[in-house]
Amino acid sequence: MSLLEGYWRKLKIGFVLLIPSALLVFFGEQIAGAVNLDAWILQLVGAVVFFVTLLVLAKGAKCPSCRTNLLFYAIGNTPGGNWVEWLKTAENCPKCGFTSHTEGRK
Repeated sequence: MSLLEGYWRKLKIGFVLLIPSALLVFFGEQIAGAVNLDAWILQLVGAVVFFVTLLVLAKGAKCPSCRTNLLFYAIGNTPGGNWVEWLKTAENCPKCGFTSHTEGRK
């Protein structure tokens, strides 16, 4: 059982939101021509959605014991950029050693 077992569904939804918001930021000019809006508006909306989603995801992806932010830890410390796999499989907190198999945990 992963430390983020109950939170994994929310992470998936958040990652799905990050993709179109990043597309708005990087391809705002091309999209703006198709929808008849100013490019800066689409890019601003994309940036705001991206960063708010990232902050919401990061706020919830914490160790239940020491509250270490596991999302940012995974992004910054996993070898080879394999942070998504680490989030799925991590059973122990890298900071305090809390395990997802602790007795009495609901």
